[in-house]
Amino acid sequence: MTTITLRDGNALYVREIGKGKPVLVLHGFGMDSSHWLPSLIPLAGKHRFIIPDLRGFGKSHSVRHNNPCVLTNYAEDIQDILDHYQRPMPLVGLSLGAFAAMQYHRLFGFDRITRYMNIDQAPHVLPETDWHWGLFGKQGLGRLSEMRQLLTDLRQYGEHFPYAELPLTLRHAMWHSLGDFIASALTRQYQKRLVRRVCRHENIITRLFPIDNWFAYVTCIAAYLERDYDMRPYLSSIDIPVTVVAGYRSEMYPWEGQVFMHSQIKSSKLETFRNSGHVPMLDEPIHFLRTLGSFLKEG
Repeated sequence: MTTITLRDGNALYVREIGKGKPVLVLHGFGMDSSHWLPSLIPLAGKHRFIIPDLRGFGKSHSVRHNNPCVLTNYAEDIQDILDHYQRPMPLVGLSLGAFAAMQYHRLFGFDRITRYMNIDQAPHVLPETDWHWGLFGKQGLGRLSEMRQLLTDLRQYGEHFPYAELPLTLRHAMWHSLGDFIASALTRQYQKRLVRRVCRHENIITRLFPIDNWFAYVTCIAAYLERDYDMRPYLSSIDIPVTVVAGYRSEMYPWEGQVFMHSQIKSSKLETFRNSGHVPMLDEPIHFLRTLGSFLKEG
């Protein structure tokens, strides 16, 4: 475990495991560095994995977003991490972590990244008439409209408003919405039911999700829905080897969006996980371990 001082003076928690050449690994929304451990420990004998808790999550939960653009905040944090280690390295990103990696490329390029693995993150989030592979696929418009209304209700209280003083009905609505969001990342029905059930019990879910900086969750989701991030114009300029990982059964992002990414990036290969949703390391752990091992071996 180490902490890295960021350009804004905050300290970011970073977990390190293994030995060998460093590999930067970024988690998704609602996750933290510990969720990567089952997938990385088997490879830790040959690789040193650098896994930050992104600001707002895990042990970096108290580190607030201070840039109007959340993805730029994360991209700058990635740059600060690379400055700390002072050497090029492979980059692996899942979901929000992958989107942060794409924003890093858009702003700073991939000169300090030797190869990149993009796990189930589309290059464009919002659905459009000519883009059907954004968040939640064909259900996107309806589900995103409901989320926007909840975000409007929550944001009127502001980031420094104490969680305990939020109206009870609004707190419950937030956790129910989060439960539906997380359930969309899972594949098996029993997993979805379990997550939704847990998120309906505030005394349980608040032990799993820190709430001192509860507004971080609102900030991240709002950025996805309001800033219309679109990485498609920048894909063709990626000039390092890229592995695009697609969960064929992903509710979060239809697999066709990953196929589009593969078609736009020159030195890319597509790994499709036929029995996986948004989190292939959970659904097909052996397949994912082999895919990650090959990705790192080629580097």
